[in-house]
Amino acid sequence: MNLNQIILTEQQILAFERMHKKKARFFVDETLGPEIAKIIKNLGWDTVYIDDAGMDECSHESIFSFAWKDDRVLLTQNQDFFLDNFRFPPHRNPGLVVLPDTSENIARLENEIARVLVIIGDYRSAYKGFKIYIDDGGIWTVYNYNCSCGSFHKRRMKFDHLGRIFELEENQS
Repeated sequence: MNLNQIILTEQQILAFERMHKKKARFFVDETLGPEIAKIIKNLGWDTVYIDDAGMDECSHESIFSFAWKDDRVLLTQNQDFFLDNFRFPPHRNPGLVVLPDTSENIARLENEIARVLVIIGDYRSAYKGFKIYIDDGGIWTVYNYNCSCGSFHKRRMKFDHLGRIFELEENQS
């Protein structure tokens, strides 16, 4: 596996900010719990917890639909949202982040949530239609559907402690 650092020019960063600068709103499901929703809300983010939306007994399809209709990035630990494009179609995706199930390492989960807030939080429109899966090792698999060419696109990225971004390339043998 090769790591290639992604380096953006100042012009690219400014263009991205101009195009996508809009604060995200979040929807936290039961897999993360009300404490995580409260922490995110206390950090100043518009956050709704599943119980607060009256959806604690609803199907996953209803949860996904609510997030889409209310324009909220869905935060979960349920991998089905990421894996099942039939039930959770990319073109009706409000933005989805599947966080690692790190019940024995809460600091790891907190670090990934902080990274999500920094990377996605201020750039809402850039991540609409994206599904992001963060594994236990901190690797982000970013998946989206490109309507113009009718294909799915997948990238795997890792962030280091300095905030640098590296794209992972699978070795072709």
